[in-house]
Amino acid sequence: MKDFFKTPIEPPEQLDELAVRPIEQDATFVSNIELVLGNDRVTGSLAKKVREVSQRALWYPDYEHIVLPEAPDPSFAWYVGTLGLKPNIVVPDGIDPYNLSMRDAFVPHQPGNPKEPSNFAKAIQGRMVESFVLDQKLASFVNYCGGTYPGGPPGDRPSQANNKALFADYSQGIVQVPKGKKHTGLDNVAAAVKARLAQGKDTFVRHTQSGGGFGNRSFTKQSAGKMSLAEIRSYLVGDHPESWENATVLVEEHLGRITQSPAVTFGWTGFLYDNLQLTQNGDYRGSISPVPPEVANARELQYIGDAFSASLRQKINYYGPGNVDLGLMVDRKLIGFECNARFTGARHVIAIGELLVGPWKNWRENNDVAVSVDHFTLNRTMDFDQLYDILDREELLATKAKPQGVVISIPPRGRVAGVHIQGKGYQNTVALHREIVKLTGDPVANTYDNPLNFSA
Repeated sequence: MKDFFKTPIEPPEQLDELAVRPIEQDATFVSNIELVLGNDRVTGSLAKKVREVSQRALWYPDYEHIVLPEAPDPSFAWYVGTLGLKPNIVVPDGIDPYNLSMRDAFVPHQPGNPKEPSNFAKAIQGRMVESFVLDQKLASFVNYCGGTYPGGPPGDRPSQANNKALFADYSQGIVQVPKGKKHTGLDNVAAAVKARLAQGKDTFVRHTQSGGGFGNRSFTKQSAGKMSLAEIRSYLVGDHPESWENATVLVEEHLGRITQSPAVTFGWTGFLYDNLQLTQNGDYRGSISPVPPEVANARELQYIGDAFSASLRQKINYYGPGNVDLGLMVDRKLIGFECNARFTGARHVIAIGELLVGPWKNWRENNDVAVSVDHFTLNRTMDFDQLYDILDREELLATKAKPQGVVISIPPRGRVAGVHIQGKGYQNTVALHREIVKLTGDPVANTYDNPLNFSA
């Protein structure tokens, strides 16, 4: 069999023109979320998380094919279709959902039949292909199968753009960044944190290759000053020990108390939209969009998105989606923490919001607000039909005709689901969330760190 990874691949001649070309109906989306975690393969709890989060892609508009590592919940797929999105779901041959790598699907022909293209190859041929994370090997496979990968072969540029150790260089002249030192290995990182705390210094720790919020940890001298090395290690790894053991991280100066966590998302041409992150115990739980004006100035956020996109194009020739995580300090200054060189949870929020109410650029003018909670804790174990029936009975489900309400954005798995709430104004959105919590949620578990006291 011909090795498509060795097939020459050249960037398109009109790189900028192709990069900004709108998605067309003959496009394919590949949900390669496992690459967010710095590996091309995930197992155990990380594979389970990837499979669950992959179903977000069902909400992405204008794709004829969506490639997932596992077939979605049938009832949930039906529900997404009722709101107008009915892509062809492709689960490629060769994918093991418990030992998960989308690269296992890079087989151009059906097993034992070299004359018949694989189902993945059929979804690529003659189409533009986008992915959750830009991937050189996927670009080569797309090229071999006769598809188009926007921006050409990415090489290792996504990894460079996503590397938190390089973030300060990319951010020069755009936003202030904490000073830090690199340390490799969990024991070395824990010792560096312990040494800073012993000096009476608050400390911030960032995994240089991480996603989903799990790579950020904060230590204050008051609450953490007497922690043992074992306790520091345990707090660092959280639920992701396999991603920390031999990792390189930044142990940084702590610039003070963060009051909010806004973020900006950029694309091929610059700023796309902004959002405010919901966190719980340091982990990402969802987001609010747009950012309330009392939190951050919209023009400043747009400047950061435009400037950061231009900086990555200039310094490493990165043409791709990205997200810059920010912190609003008590003195009202914005500082920068990291870039995620990929689609992020905010894409999920915006996709559903635009499906219901139209282009995001009109949201502020129309006072539309979307809140997406990826980890909405139910008050009991439910399947999709049970959650749907409760919300439908109370007439709380959002539709295109009645967009103010709730969307089940990620199907329930046990006592956890994803919910998207679309409201007219921030306070209306909060009120809707509280109503949903009273019906189906755990009031304590659904309390999040955010500017709107977004809790039951």
